[in-house]
Amino acid sequence: MHLANGLMLASAEAPKDTYDYQHTAWNIHEFLNDQLSQYTLHPAGTNVDFDLRQLDVHLSRHLNHPIAEGLHHRKLDLTTLRLTDQAIGRDPYQNHAGTHRVQDCIHRDINDYTAYLDIMRAGHQGTQS
Repeated sequence: MHLANGLMLASAEAPKDTYDYQHTAWNIHEFLNDQLSQYTLHPAGTNVDFDLRQLDVHLSRHLNHPIAEGLHHRKLDLTTLRLTDQAIGRDPYQNHAGTHRVQDCIHRDINDYTAYLDIMRAGHQGTQS
């Protein structure tokens, strides 16, 4: 999969002095601290626990604390919503084509979450009449 989407090649060709684990850890740390000064951050996505575990394993050793320190303990895993869709006979994966690269996955998750919110709002408005 990652050969076909170009991730392996992009990783191999990335400059090692700016894209190593230590620089990545500090860049994420600075970004999260900036966001945490303004917002409560709930980790969200398709495989939240896996992603957080990978970030911790590969990046926390370059900091003096876990990489996800400060994030809220509650998470939104879109897989739960997709499994619920499947349980009631819907196909949540029908429009999921992409390169399996970060930007595609993030956009897919945001679009899916927005669609779930629209469904919930429509259902809620229907019960108020």
